[in-house]
Amino acid sequence: MSHRRQHRSSMALVSLAGGRAGLLWAILWAALLLEGLALTGCHRGRPGKPNQGSGTRTVFPELVFDSELVEMRLETQREQAPSLSVRAIYGFKNNGEAAWVDDIIYPIWNSPEQPPPRHVVLSTGRERSVSCRGGMCAARIPMTIGSRRVRTLTLSYTQRLPSPRGPAVYMLTSGARWSTPIGRAQLRVLVPRGGSPRASYPLTPMGIERGADHREYEVYSYDKEGFRPEVDLRVTLEGSDARDPAGD
Repeated sequence: MSHRRQHRSSMALVSLAGGRAGLLWAILWAALLLEGLALTGCHRGRPGKPNQGSGTRTVFPELVFDSELVEMRLETQREQAPSLSVRAIYGFKNNGEAAWVDDIIYPIWNSPEQPPPRHVVLSTGRERSVSCRGGMCAARIPMTIGSRRVRTLTLSYTQRLPSPRGPAVYMLTSGARWSTPIGRAQLRVLVPRGGSPRASYPLTPMGIERGADHREYEVYSYDKEGFRPEVDLRVTLEGSDARDPAGD
């Protein structure tokens, strides 16, 4: 027999005890915001206890943040407003004997210069609305992970940027709230050909790639096993003109 597990986690992903409404929902959201999307949660209605020395709290330690593959594409064509397109695949592994059934709270970077999207799009084509409370924005996504199973979450979204040079920011630091490091992180940054990105993580040039829009992008990557992010991924384009010349 499977059991319903309730766990709020953060990363990329924070799980929120489902099936609660009204006052409890408001209290949990407030706690989430005050924790800064920390790894907190409820187990059968009881608050989780801190892990010794981890600086985080978990109530279902069998759940592992196994992988994070993120693609950041800076769109700077002259005929449209500059924007950031994010495509991401997250892997979660349930090492427990019971199924994990809950909602994922997916936090998204939000600032006056880079406002949140109205929704994220799942691989199924379904949209999940993004809600903002207390300056923190997130989408709520139901998920079930069977015992001893690996489950992926694939989604995409777009955010407006302040200028063709950015900065563009993707939230990573909430992943450090998990009790164990992310198994493997692969970060890809795509910029218009001729652009020179400066990032908060060391990027390796990987060559040229043609996008679905038939434009050429320079690809940069950062690959790390046992990843414990200390800062968010922030990218700024350098050069005399960050606009894609193909847009002229």
